[in-house]
Amino acid sequence: MKKEQDFIISFSWIAMIAYFIVVPLFSSNTLATLIWVPTILLNFIFCIIKIEKISVKVTTISGVLVAIMLISMFFADKLFSREHYISMVCLINSFLSISYFSNATISRKTREFIKHCVVLVALLFTLYSFTNIVYKVTEDGVSRMSPYFTFNLGNANMAGIFLFLIFSILFIYTFAARTLVKKVGFIALDAYLVYMIYRTGARSCMIGVIALVAVGIWYGSKRINKFIIYAATIFPVVFIFLLTKLYNNGYEDVEILGKSIFTGREVYFQECLDSIDTLSKWIFGDFAEKCLNNAHNAALAWLLSLGVIGVILIYVIYYDVIFTINDDSNKARMKNVCVACILCLFVESIAEATLFLGGFPGIVFVNTMIVLSKESTEAHIERGEFGIEETRYQQG
Repeated sequence: MKKEQDFIISFSWIAMIAYFIVVPLFSSNTLATLIWVPTILLNFIFCIIKIEKISVKVTTISGVLVAIMLISMFFADKLFSREHYISMVCLINSFLSISYFSNATISRKTREFIKHCVVLVALLFTLYSFTNIVYKVTEDGVSRMSPYFTFNLGNANMAGIFLFLIFSILFIYTFAARTLVKKVGFIALDAYLVYMIYRTGARSCMIGVIALVAVGIWYGSKRINKFIIYAATIFPVVFIFLLTKLYNNGYEDVEILGKSIFTGREVYFQECLDSIDTLSKWIFGDFAEKCLNNAHNAALAWLLSLGVIGVILIYVIYYDVIFTINDDSNKARMKNVCVACILCLFVESIAEATLFLGGFPGIVFVNTMIVLSKESTEAHIERGEFGIEETRYQQG
C-alpha cells in the first residue's frame, strides 16, 4: 500500500521539476501538456482504484458534482466536449486525492526525496532570478519583459503563488532540519524565496508568508481553532462581494502594502456576478458555459460553474480534509504548519483560482502538504517529534 502512494508522490514531484524547467526555459505548451496530463491521469486512476480508502462523504459529493456537470453538458449539447471532461477530471481528482492523502502516510525515504526535490526547485528559481527569465512573459508566442518577477509562468501573481508553495514545503522541512548547518541553509533559502515573492508584487502571497511564519514560530503544538479555519476559508467568498461593494461605492483610495486593492478584477467580478441572471444558474451554475474557467477567485469559479450548491459541497470536502489532519491526537507543530499552509492558499485564492480547480502543479503541492501533516502524526506517535535524529527513524 505505502509503496504505491510513495510512487505517486515521487512521480508527481519528478513531473513538477520537469515542468519548472520546460515552461520557463522553452515556453512550450505541448511539452507542458505531455508532463501534466499523464501526472493528473495517473493520480486520478490511482484514486479510483483506491476508492475504498477515500471518505464516503467525499466520494458521494464528488458523484453529485459530476452529475451536475454532466446534466449541464447534456442540455447544452456538449456531452462530447473534451475540454469539459478535462476540467471535470482535474477537479474531481483534486477532491479524491486530498481525501486519500489526508488518511495516508509515506515512507521516510519518500519524505527525504520530497525534501531534495523542493530544495532543487528552490535553487532552480534562485538560478533563474539571475537571468532574463526572471522578467520574461510569453503570451500567444510573443515574449515581453515585466517589471515584476514572472519566471515566464504567465504572470507575476502566478509566479508568486508557485514561489509561496515552494516556500511552504521548504518551511515545513526547515523545522525538521537536524543540524545547525542544515537549518541555517534552509533559513537562507527560505529568506531568498521570500525576497523573490516580494519582487513578484503578489500581496496575498506576502500576507501568506507572514501568517505562515507566525503560525510556525509562535503557535506551537496547540490545535488551530475552528474560528481561524472558517475565517480563512470563507474569506474568498467575502472578498468577492466586499471588493465589488467598495468599488461601486467609490472607495478608490483603499490600499494594501502600498498598492490599490483595485486592479481591474473588481470589474471582472461584477461582470461575472451580473452574468448569473437566472435562479438555475445561482443554484446549479452553468458548467457547460463556464467550464470551471479561472475566474481569478476560487469561490467565484465554483459559483459560476457549479452554483451555490456546488460551492457548499466543495467547502464540505475541504472541511472534511482539514479537520481530519487538524485532529487533537496530533500534537506535533508540523501539523499546524501544514494546516496553515492550506489556509494561506485559501486566502491567496482571492486572486487566483487554479489551485482549487485541480490544476497542475498546484495539486502536487497541496497533496504534499496534506501527506506531510499526516506524517507528522505518525512521527509524533513513534518518536515524540517530527524530524529528529536519523537513527530514530529506524523504529518505523
